[in-house]
Amino acid sequence: MIRCSVRASALISSILVVCAAASLNGMSSLTTRFRGGANGDYSFSLTTFSPDGRLEQLESAMACVDQSPPVVAMKGSDCVVIVAVEPDLGPSVERSGTPKVLTISQGGGETGASCVVVAYSGIGADARALARAAQRRALAYSASLGEPMPPALVAAALADECQEATQEGGMRPYGVALVVAGCSPAEGAHLAQVETSGCWIPVKATAMGLGAGPLAVELAEKWRPGMAAHELEALGRDLLREYALDPGGGGDGAYQDDDRDAPLSSPLDAKPSPGGLGKRRWQASGHFTVAVVRSGSPFPAVSLVPSA
Repeated sequence: MIRCSVRASALISSILVVCAAASLNGMSSLTTRFRGGANGDYSFSLTTFSPDGRLEQLESAMACVDQSPPVVAMKGSDCVVIVAVEPDLGPSVERSGTPKVLTISQGGGETGASCVVVAYSGIGADARALARAAQRRALAYSASLGEPMPPALVAAALADECQEATQEGGMRPYGVALVVAGCSPAEGAHLAQVETSGCWIPVKATAMGLGAGPLAVELAEKWRPGMAAHELEALGRDLLREYALDPGGGGDGAYQDDDRDAPLSSPLDAKPSPGGLGKRRWQASGHFTVAVVRSGSPFPAVSLVPSA
């Protein structure tokens, strides 16, 4: 009886050891899956930092912006000018249902403030959702204080919305970057850039989207304070024509996509090439959207102009 009891006890101990090992192995496999795969790249979770301090979902959202049609925005003497590349959506589509420039609030009235508008680079649907959120805040501000919401506060409100999406469950980061433009008699022209991460900063001239780095370098050299609206428009069109439509003057340019048949909705399939400006999953339509915001104007002057 004693020998049987010892053997049974040993057998039970062996079974427990095997079960414990299997349980640990299963937990390890589960942890690996939640980290995003066998390589443990931490890209599965929105709010989990990798060991080197990165949020890979946020970086993917930023990559979406970096591979989208570029936008250039500049402050002038009494205006803000935005120039954006219009993508070609195919012969059966006249224009995108989401315009490149979205109005947040109307201007005019006793204050003489201009309208406040945003332009985007990235996913149009995300820009539209952010614009709706900003419109609600602008309406609440006007109803409470009886005056239009200043462009700086609109930029801060949009930045709050973007930042909340980087750490809230059941959401993903917005795959879009924005510029906020407006004018007022007291402050003059105002321009701010809102990043996917929720960071925002007042700027004098900026560029977003594919080739933003080289465009920003050219803006730093060629933009100057006090430029008129027609000068800013000409500068923006020239820079986008050079860097977005025919960079380097070499035929199809450095932005030529290696796969023309790729869907327009999959910008993350393309990775920027080392030492180059990257490649795109869209084709330019041959037109620019130009928006001019002036002090006291109730709406922006938006026009679709040929790129040639």
